[in-house]
Amino acid sequence: MADTVENELSLFRTMLQARIDLLEFEQRRRSGRESRTLMEALPELLSGQRSDHHMRYSDVLIDIEERSGRRPIDKVIDGDPLLVLDSIDDDQLADALAQLRHEEESLSATRQLVHDVIDKLNQALAENRRLVEG
Repeated sequence: MADTVENELSLFRTMLQARIDLLEFEQRRRSGRESRTLMEALPELLSGQRSDHHMRYSDVLIDIEERSGRRPIDKVIDGDPLLVLDSIDDDQLADALAQLRHEEESLSATRQLVHDVIDKLNQALAENRRLVEG
C-alpha cells in the first residue's frame, strides 16, 4: 500500500514538474530568451532533461486506481494554465508558475514522509525475518 501511494505521488510530482517546465519555457519565450514556439520545443521539454530529477516523464507509467473524491493534483489540473496560455498575461503566468512550484514542494514533502514510512516498514520486516530465522 505504501509503495502504491509513493508511486502515485511520484506520478503527480512528475506531472507538476512537466507543467513547470512548460511554463518556464513560455516565460523565456515571452522575454525573448527563447525563439522557438512551445510546440517546437515540446519534444525536448517532455523528454525530461531536468537536472533536478533522475526520471524521464515517460518513465513514470503506473496504474492509478480509481477513487471517489478529489485528489490534490486534480485542483492543479482543473486550473491548468496550459489550457489558456495564450490568454494570460505575464503576471498571471508568474502566479501560475509560483502556484505549481508551491504544490510541487508540498508534494515532495509528503512524498518524503511516505519514504520514511516505507523505510520503517522495511526495517520492521527485516527485523521480523531475522527473529523468525533465528
